[in-house]
Amino acid sequence: MARLTHSPLVSVLMSVHNSANYLEGALESIIHQTYQNFEFLITDDCSTDESPSIILRYAERDDRIRFFRNEENQGLTKSLNDMLQRAEGDLIARMDADDISRLRRFECQVSAFEEEPIPDVVFSNTRLIDKNGDLICISWRPSEKQIVDQLGQRCYIPHPTVMTRAEAIRGAGGYDESYWTGQDHDLWERMKADGADFRYLPDVLLDYRLNPDSVRAESSDDYWFEVSNWCIWNQDRWQSLAYLDRLTTWQRVQILVKMMVPHFVLRYRGQTR
Repeated sequence: MARLTHSPLVSVLMSVHNSANYLEGALESIIHQTYQNFEFLITDDCSTDESPSIILRYAERDDRIRFFRNEENQGLTKSLNDMLQRAEGDLIARMDADDISRLRRFECQVSAFEEEPIPDVVFSNTRLIDKNGDLICISWRPSEKQIVDQLGQRCYIPHPTVMTRAEAIRGAGGYDESYWTGQDHDLWERMKADGADFRYLPDVLLDYRLNPDSVRAESSDDYWFEVSNWCIWNQDRWQSLAYLDRLTTWQRVQILVKMMVPHFVLRYRGQTR
């Protein structure tokens, strides 16, 4: 397997659609990484808010940013494939417009690609933050072996933490554009079938935001109910109680009942990010 030598070594891919509320934090977290040998490809997918102007302002002062705009809304999958074709780095890193990468994320991940055997996919643990940026809990994940073994049944690989070899992701055909969501799960399954080596870094290298869109909350009550559920699914049951005063009576009852259910039962229906 060839050594990684290109400059920029890392190509960061981020698709943006109406993310103005969180976008600056995401951009800042990438720009100020301790590891700096990267290009930053950003596609605005027909935003109707201030996202394009925010991206443009950053692109004008940082020549590592390559800014693209879709004439029609294409969705995440096609936007990622378009950027994947344009990327020049040996490594492809994902980032979402509402998350926060820890400052040493790229440093830690690039180091993993310098170890033998060289992996194909490197991902990390996360901590969950709410729509205001406040800590919810640290995500729970099984062991690396269990994560890989269970691909195809459930996915414990958080997409915005992933860094992968460009050769490996392109060799698998990139993202399947028939998927509007879940395109990452499908990709990992195909890469696994191709014999890809997955490496899990248990360190928290990204703050994963649960915003109302990502949890499909239709009201404030629904949002905090979902946040409470995420705490339980991620084995931080006591933290779920912190949101009881924001829930309806029926939602409180459900949370209290779920606190009594063993985690191995809940995890088959829950979610981990």
